[in-house]
Amino acid sequence: MTDIDNEISLNTRCADCSLDTIKAHEWYMVHDHVWERAWGQISRGMPGDQILCIGCLENRIGRRLTSADFTDAPVNEDRDDNFVSDRMFERLKDWC
Repeated sequence: MTDIDNEISLNTRCADCSLDTIKAHEWYMVHDHVWERAWGQISRGMPGDQILCIGCLENRIGRRLTSADFTDAPVNEDRDDNFVSDRMFERLKDWC
């Protein structure tokens, strides 16, 4: 593993469970109101400090994500089950 791989891996871990969201294929963007509900009054900190896997985001908001929760950002487009986790695919499948 290169230094770049280590740096990316360290900066993509879920804040709650430490899952590496890149390796788990859970890299996404949700609408601001969803993210704000998950983080509440917690300080935003540095970029990369507020990363959550799908499961931890759902735990924080108290419900399962739906395709309507995801933005139309390029990171959410052209996704299929080969490039996202099973649970991410299930949440995106009626959006893509």
